[in-house]
Amino acid sequence: MKYILTFLLAFRVSLLFSQETEIIQQNYKIYETNIFDKEFLNTNDSIDLTKVLYDKIPENLPDWIFNYTKDPKKVIGISDPNMDRIKAFDLAIFRAKAIYTLLNHCKISNINDNYNNLQEAAINATCKSTKFQDYLLAEGQLTYNDSAITLIDTFFTKYNEAIVLIDFNTKSSLTKTDTIRIKGEYLQVFIEENSSKEKVSFFNFNINEKTVSDTLQIASEYNYKQVNNCYNIFSTYKNDWISFYKRPYRYQSETIINNQINELYAFNLSRGLWNTYLSGILTNISFVAKQLSGKVENTSDSYSSKNQSLIRTVTTDSISFDFIDFAIIDNQLYLKLESNKQ
Repeated sequence: MKYILTFLLAFRVSLLFSQETEIIQQNYKIYETNIFDKEFLNTNDSIDLTKVLYDKIPENLPDWIFNYTKDPKKVIGISDPNMDRIKAFDLAIFRAKAIYTLLNHCKISNINDNYNNLQEAAINATCKSTKFQDYLLAEGQLTYNDSAITLIDTFFTKYNEAIVLIDFNTKSSLTKTDTIRIKGEYLQVFIEENSSKEKVSFFNFNINEKTVSDTLQIASEYNYKQVNNCYNIFSTYKNDWISFYKRPYRYQSETIINNQINELYAFNLSRGLWNTYLSGILTNISFVAKQLSGKVENTSDSYSSKNQSLIRTVTTDSISFDFIDFAIIDNQLYLKLESNKQ
């Protein structure tokens, strides 16, 4: 009897231990699914592994996107990513007209500030601060007839971006009934205080279009701001806000670059085609503005414990632009403009 009780007790303990082990394993599975996977494997309900793998394959862009640049009457327009197909093409055409205005009917103003401050902070110690600020304002206006615009080609990417190529018939005898106004702003600020560095950049692009009778007005705004590695995008079209989804945007093309890569400006495509395309154009215009003759103002102050100086360069001119090169290599957009005095 004693042995039977001992056996039953050992069996019960073994059963309880087995059940407890099973519960622990179940709990670990729950932990692994809800905690471990989310933190380290990024596998949760909101992430589709197939989509992640799909995004790793670059979108192959057609050659006509890059080969049109020899004809100044032709220009491409690009929508934001992740848009409805019809709305995306509508926005792409609208932006193409705006880019044409920016490149061909533009007045630019550029202010370049270089500020230095050297101050004694304590014995054998100094505080040095440097601030470089570059601001570009580009404004343009074009009166035209919408019937003089020809849609030549279209493409829709896997990221739901519309790309269009249009041709402006600048010699059209049609009555000009539409007016488009654009305003582009580009600002870069570099601040360095001793060992601390900060970079701030932003660009805006506003488009307004209306008919002669003012019966129809269309507006679009695109705003990008970056502070160091953090950025924010705000985009609207016809009073509708367009959401931007962060994902690994990748593109490729077989277009051949005419110039040496080290002679071109490269722009990363990780935030979509339109963001990079617009940033590249405004950056190139800013570089061109710095090469123009402008008014230079130089001020400096010197005190017993403080020296500061400011060099300001101001440039204003009306210029048109042509593409020298436009291509994609290793998910970098290589873009360069040349200026033509109006």
